[in-house]
Amino acid sequence: MQRFQPIQHRCLFPPVSRQVARGWRPYSSCHAPACQLQSPKDGRTAHRHATLTNELRRLITRDHKRVNGISKGITRYSTSAEAAIRVNEDITPPEAFRNNTAAPFPQASELKEVEDMAASSYQAHQIDIYNYAARFGAVPTMKLEKTPSGIKFTYELAEQGIKVEEVGTNFKSARKKAVQTFKRMAANYCSGNAETISIMTSTALTTKNASQFLKYHKVINGKAEVVITAEAVDKKEYNKDLFVANVNFFDEVLSGLVYDITATEAVNSAELVAATLLRRRQPEFWTKYLQELKRGSGRIVWPVKKPSSLDLDDATLFSMRNTLRKVKANNLYDEREQPDYSPTTEVQEFRRMIFPRLSRHSTASISHELKKQRQQLQTNPALSDLRQKVEALPANQLRQEISTMINDNVYSIVVGATGSGKTTQVPQILFDNAIRSGNGALCNVMITQPRRMAATSVANRVAVERNVPLGDTVGYHVRFNRKLPRFTGSISFCTVGILLAYLRHTPDELFDTVSHLVIDEVHERDLDLDFLLISLKTAIKERQLAGKKVPHVVFMSATANTNLFANYFKIMSPDGEPTPCPQINIPGRTYPVRELFLEHVLETLSKSNYDPDALALLFQERVTAKYLKNEEAYVSNEVEGSKGESLSPSIDWVNIHNPNIETDKDSLSQVLEDAPVPVGLAAATIAHITKTTNEGAILVFLPGFDSIKKLEEILLTQLPLHVDFADERKFKVFKLHSSIAAGQTEVFEPVPKGCRKIILSTNIAETSITIPEIRYIVDTGKVNQLVYDQRRRIRKLACCWISQSNAKQRAGRAGRVQHGTYYALYTKRRHASLPAIATSEMLRLDLQEVCLNVKATGPDRNIRDFLGQAIEPPLPEFVDTSVLQLQALETLDEKENITALGRLLARLPIHPTLGKMIVLGIIFRCLGPMIIAGAAVGDKDLFLYPPLEHRTRIREIRRNFAGSSGSDHIAIINAYNEMRTLLIERGQHAAFEFAIANFISFPSFRYMTGAAKQIEEILWKEGLIPVPETNSAVTGKFGGPELNTNSSEESLIKAILLSGVFPNLAVKNDGRLNAWQTESEGLTMIGSKSVNFAPMKPEPFPMGSLAAFTSMTKARESNTIYINENSLVSPLMVCLFGGRLRSQQRTIRMDSWLPMRIRAGKSVGEDIAATRTVFEFRKALDRMLSYTFQDLAKYTESSGLRREDDDGGRDVEVQRRYLADDPVREAFASGLVDVLSTT
Repeated sequence: MQRFQPIQHRCLFPPVSRQVARGWRPYSSCHAPACQLQSPKDGRTAHRHATLTNELRRLITRDHKRVNGISKGITRYSTSAEAAIRVNEDITPPEAFRNNTAAPFPQASELKEVEDMAASSYQAHQIDIYNYAARFGAVPTMKLEKTPSGIKFTYELAEQGIKVEEVGTNFKSARKKAVQTFKRMAANYCSGNAETISIMTSTALTTKNASQFLKYHKVINGKAEVVITAEAVDKKEYNKDLFVANVNFFDEVLSGLVYDITATEAVNSAELVAATLLRRRQPEFWTKYLQELKRGSGRIVWPVKKPSSLDLDDATLFSMRNTLRKVKANNLYDEREQPDYSPTTEVQEFRRMIFPRLSRHSTASISHELKKQRQQLQTNPALSDLRQKVEALPANQLRQEISTMINDNVYSIVVGATGSGKTTQVPQILFDNAIRSGNGALCNVMITQPRRMAATSVANRVAVERNVPLGDTVGYHVRFNRKLPRFTGSISFCTVGILLAYLRHTPDELFDTVSHLVIDEVHERDLDLDFLLISLKTAIKERQLAGKKVPHVVFMSATANTNLFANYFKIMSPDGEPTPCPQINIPGRTYPVRELFLEHVLETLSKSNYDPDALALLFQERVTAKYLKNEEAYVSNEVEGSKGESLSPSIDWVNIHNPNIETDKDSLSQVLEDAPVPVGLAAATIAHITKTTNEGAILVFLPGFDSIKKLEEILLTQLPLHVDFADERKFKVFKLHSSIAAGQTEVFEPVPKGCRKIILSTNIAETSITIPEIRYIVDTGKVNQLVYDQRRRIRKLACCWISQSNAKQRAGRAGRVQHGTYYALYTKRRHASLPAIATSEMLRLDLQEVCLNVKATGPDRNIRDFLGQAIEPPLPEFVDTSVLQLQALETLDEKENITALGRLLARLPIHPTLGKMIVLGIIFRCLGPMIIAGAAVGDKDLFLYPPLEHRTRIREIRRNFAGSSGSDHIAIINAYNEMRTLLIERGQHAAFEFAIANFISFPSFRYMTGAAKQIEEILWKEGLIPVPETNSAVTGKFGGPELNTNSSEESLIKAILLSGVFPNLAVKNDGRLNAWQTESEGLTMIGSKSVNFAPMKPEPFPMGSLAAFTSMTKARESNTIYINENSLVSPLMVCLFGGRLRSQQRTIRMDSWLPMRIRAGKSVGEDIAATRTVFEFRKALDRMLSYTFQDLAKYTESSGLRREDDDGGRDVEVQRRYLADDPVREAFASGLVDVLSTT
């Protein structure tokens, strides 16, 4: 019998099962689990601790090898030997998880297996060294030697006197020790600096930008002076597959520069070496490179080499020249100053919503009536049961403390756990306190909610509790709907966006009338909320300095992590010093929830005596295996850091090892970390719950649709742990996702006795949905969040770790009505590292809208300074980028003053770029399609995301809607119009059947309809369009027939769409299938959902084809960049509605990157003349639009267009006219249709 050899190292995860432990085989690739093994001969005991990776390997290989008769190289045990194995039944969570310190590492002289494990579990990346050296303009040298003691690594940075020599038994361990020693010496070298040295800054030369810098040099220089190659090293020399990178630098060969385990990593470091040497040799190129980055808003604009062909026939040129003659003949456009802005009707409308101050007599009378109503409520016998339930809420047990704290301070915080009643009771506590004191008429409480549904439902609940109809003393105001109370003693609920509208239009009336502003769910941190926080803080400070009345502002949250808000909203202490605002904590009325983290989940599964094959099948799932390996490495890193690996704070090494992760503040790499979702582990956990409990619904939190579908497939087809989840007598599986209509209401309905609900949901179930029978939560700890790269204008739906606040909310779902259990499929150490609250959207989303709102609410404000006061401010350069984009839209002028167009677009419920598109829809009389297109852009896709087997079918459906337009946008417009026409003519049932047949989301359709109606209403209230004589609900055309005379002209619609989404333009400049180039990205792909996607060769679009697109997104797995919702456009459309043009003979170049070759005749002279015509037409079009945007402020609901008369400049009333009613605009609209229809 082979003896057991002791292997002593840290156990990161517990053993998986007793059967697995008994099946342990002492061969080199497996380590034994943590158990007591007794030799049958000598009785000696060995304590062996295995890593999770080895546990999984054993799970996967154990009985499969035995069953298949594979026994070669595996030592089998006899029955007596198996009986001699004693498993410790009282296995506790490993020390590495239970404490912040881990068991000591073995010495370097101990077993090689231990060193391999340590090196692989925590990799100190040598790329750190190269980035550090480049920070000082230096190049480190490295040397690799094979010695009798092992592999010897040498790093030297002569400029700083750093030289490191370390020996290890293999390549990884030697390099790990050498890198760690180098970093400690570097930290000592920099310890005298007053400030922390940041390695990965936006202006530093690093592995992030070295390749791009070398490419820039090649493009500008015209040839490659630097060539980098990598070649494999003989494996026999170092017992490891290695690669060495060599550099040919201006014909000088630098060999053996960098050794690494992959060619990519070796080249990555060598590129930085070469870039550093190049910067030394030609520093002017680095300066030019940084200037080009600044000019391109953080990106390099790579020019397109092959021009697109701009073919102009005689008919097109005639139409252009004829239109120019008509415009010049009218001669109506003279130089005019930008008109002053006058208040819009919406301001007057908001003023009417807020009542003026009451007289003393009226105040006393109304207050007396409110007190009388309150007494009747308290004595009404029919409401006794309701009163008892309300009084029992925890918030009402702290009634006096809450009202005293709030009324004694300008700012205060209320933290209320789930079930505490904070949302419904705190406003009533404040109102009732005022009523009892005889000042009820002066108490108007306004409460914000993050969602419209929450605002309306809570308002209804409070109205029921107070026994009043909505609109009396309780009301609400949300987008598309309002039922406001009397502001003479009231409680009103609204969304954050509505409160921002009050602040924009009627700030003084708001603050004079509202006594308390309650901001609920402040931990959600969306863009509107952060903007509201700045606006409130600024406005209240200004009013305090002016000696004006200010309301009491209350911030409410379900999380106790409120230090960020308390320190942001400071109050003055009695001694005159600013101090964090006070807070009170309300306990929840929930049942205990037991929390189990990943280490405990795995331990529980290991002790449960499950079939190893069944368990292995789930752990074999590719993503689960990757996830568990990542978690093991993460815990190992954290443990190593706690032992002293954390270096001096004189150097910021954060994420320097990963060149693919942005480390600037905008990347949020520590929070927005893409990571696999362990659906196999989730399935095992769900199956375990059903096998060990008899009742209670199971709620599973997953980040998105893909993971929901994958988990559903495993549950229904793979019999996890031999549980048949497809048996609908025992289980009912629901999917909750914003794009899935089915199951959204059924999930609330009861299921037959003996049947259990299993709900697979995104974070939609975190706060918006309460299902009482939920007792078990399985949480992957992930959420899909939209991240926007400000520099590259790329959106990415990232799979991110949740915050501790999110985790608390999710766990609380299980304890609403009974005891519950929360299974966190991540480690306790991971949980401790999560941010306290969610990442602010201001740090990860497009800032154009918020920048425009800054100027709309305060024209004299400096945008950068204002946003710099945010609770977590965005980077100034990203603010500057957004300002430049707004100036290009003509919503801000060159001095950052808001224009009339900017004021209008700030009011439309869509992105500014799309708002401009709608204004053009008025001018060119194709308003309906533009309103629909504007309402369609956002997170709510009109088309559903179908299962994989239906992808081809939905692509065909979209193409049918698109016709020959080659446009995703037109497909959406046509699908929406057909469905709306069907709804108007044949009713909701027919429309719903149409939606099902064509994979259309009915909720998205309703949302688009509401948004479109609101846009139309704003336009006619502003006086830009006439009030439609016939309701659009009857005609189906938004804006009325007169403003839709060109709505069937697809070329015109695509041209205006181009103006709305510009500079999002792509050119077919690559022979690969579906590959396109944009201004900022060398390679982008058309996604499979697009009507322009080519499933197979040949490529349908010739080189030089152009496409306008709504946005770019980066794929989670492959980092491939996709262009979304694209439309094929012609070069002429680009010339007329694109960027700045420059001509070179017969070539027109747009924005220095996109060339277009004019082809108009048989001679060069004809081509040049045609080029001149295009430029003249574009110049006239730009001038017409510029004057039109200036005219926006001259339209009001009451007076129509105002002009200066010839006698003295006084405004005179003229015949009612609207924005499209102008002879020059009419001429251009007609001429443009003719021009575009001929190309």
